[in-house]
Amino acid sequence: MLYEFLIAYAALLGLSAICRSRQMLRVSLAMLGNWLANSLFVAATGDFAPWPWFACVDFLTALVILKNPAGKWQSAIGWVYIAQIVMHFCFAATNNPDGIYPYWLWLTRLAWVQIILVAAWGIGGGLRAGIHRLFGRPHHPVPHGMAGMEP
Repeated sequence: MLYEFLIAYAALLGLSAICRSRQMLRVSLAMLGNWLANSLFVAATGDFAPWPWFACVDFLTALVILKNPAGKWQSAIGWVYIAQIVMHFCFAATNNPDGIYPYWLWLTRLAWVQIILVAAWGIGGGLRAGIHRLFGRPHHPVPHGMAGMEP
């Protein structure tokens, strides 16, 4: 599962470069940093349910993403991180060692939702940019006089 996420994050970084979006690049880098920090922590400690660590890293990632969001897509991605934080605390409140499988299942699902949201944001933005490059700007009325008539 690790390689799929790494490939997905690399694809998001490439999409950010193609779309020339600084906001999307910031979000993609924040998501990659989040994944690296959490994966390295689990690998180093062997703890597969470090919910306090995950909650802190997700909180920092949400702050980075939600700081001056570029629009609804970026806000939605940040709110998915907020949902993850709530999920971490719900997992801790249940204190059920058998609940680790559903916990990881939902973490994985939410991570894919975030990846899909960034991809949809990028594809939508990339399509708009491509259409503008192909066809130029749509016709705009002349900004002076009535119907562009000169006095």
